[in-house]
Amino acid sequence: MPRVLVVGQTPPPYHGQAIAIENTLKASYAGVQMFHVRLHFSRAVDEVGRVSIRKLLHLAGVLVRIAAARVRHRIDILYYVPAGPDRVAIWRDFLILIPSRPLFRKTVFHFHASGLSTAYPHLTAVERLLFRAAYFEPAAAIRLAPDTEPDGAFVHARSEFIIPNGIEDRTRDVAHVAD
Repeated sequence: MPRVLVVGQTPPPYHGQAIAIENTLKASYAGVQMFHVRLHFSRAVDEVGRVSIRKLLHLAGVLVRIAAARVRHRIDILYYVPAGPDRVAIWRDFLILIPSRPLFRKTVFHFHASGLSTAYPHLTAVERLLFRAAYFEPAAAIRLAPDTEPDGAFVHARSEFIIPNGIEDRTRDVAHVAD
């Protein structure tokens, strides 16, 4: 049975990516065991994208929890939601992914905040080297729609999938009530 470690933010704070990860964790998957290491760098939406000592200390704890979960549960697959084109978030990913990815047989990236590929040309030479170490060659990439940035192709994902991210379509319920 595949075992997957989901590393990502869940509410609070409440925003699209955190809610999507929470929904991913709440769902049941036949023949798959899910585990979670919660990222909670920000306690409120206004803290997102800001660097602090508390966040750096949290980062060290995240790395320990990732390694411990990998060993304790014999997890083979890392499921991670990469940053968008924001430089601070990209550095967070560098610091998490570079030491963590080698622990797992496969990595799956779910691009909720598309546009990571658009940041690459604006990075320094050192950052480009770190970018390739952190993001390149995942086993799979998931995008939300065909017209989002081709981040999975950019990082040379071996497989790419489109999984729409949204809310349940309630228009039939509304139409039925209106009859």
